[in-house]
Amino acid sequence: LGKESKFGVDSHEGKILRTLRFKNITDAIEDRYNLPSGVLMAMVMQESTGIDLLPNSSGDGGFGLCHMQGSTASDFNLKTFHECNSLVCNSVRGCKNEKGEFVNHAEQLKQLMKDKKDDRLALVDADDRLHFILNLDAAGRMLASYMSGPQLKGELSGINSFETAIARYAGKDNFRNYLKKVTKNMEDLKDSNVIDEIAENFNAINPDLKINGEPADFHTYITKFQEQHADYGLEEYKKLPKYNPKNSDEVLKTFS
Repeated sequence: LGKESKFGVDSHEGKILRTLRFKNITDAIEDRYNLPSGVLMAMVMQESTGIDLLPNSSGDGGFGLCHMQGSTASDFNLKTFHECNSLVCNSVRGCKNEKGEFVNHAEQLKQLMKDKKDDRLALVDADDRLHFILNLDAAGRMLASYMSGPQLKGELSGINSFETAIARYAGKDNFRNYLKKVTKNMEDLKDSNVIDEIAENFNAINPDLKINGEPADFHTYITKFQEQHADYGLEEYKKLPKYNPKNSDEVLKTFS
């Protein structure tokens, strides 16, 4: 559903479809950090539209289901391509080589994707942001730490802990628009009527779909895709310690 371009999927239902493929991961991370159900999927819809290898369209070095710059990923202890730790990394800004020349890690990582033919399990060795669980766990830790941190000052003073987390993630200039879209995404991801309509449309355009030689529909497609996440260590991840960040219980009271 929907067409893909360097800007991601061009339809709302297409974004939901692709993002649902990672729901078992986001559920585990939200449970680990006591986060509102669906918030990470809603952010994935905004960041990558559910296309896991989609770089930031501006080519500034952001990668992952939840786009992260090299500097942010490094702050949250993710291994980045050639240890890139710049906010922006392209040919005119960011990391430099031994000669003092700017290097374009974003373009180099895109080329590696082509060379590896988008082999996910090969690419995760190059950059943790391309590992579904590591990338989304870092996003979960970001929200948890931001909710627990100091409140913002100035024009955003007085917003609640959840809004503070979103503002610190998205930036104060983009905060209100980003929060509005994330909130809308969260609502739609929990709306059974929305999901049923997507399932019906998916099945209509894929009447002869087969997976592993067997007839399949929307629900089979989502289930089979999610089963592959065991290859990335999802069951082991679920056994890791859980956290109850400061303010998270108060945040959860505002969500059904």
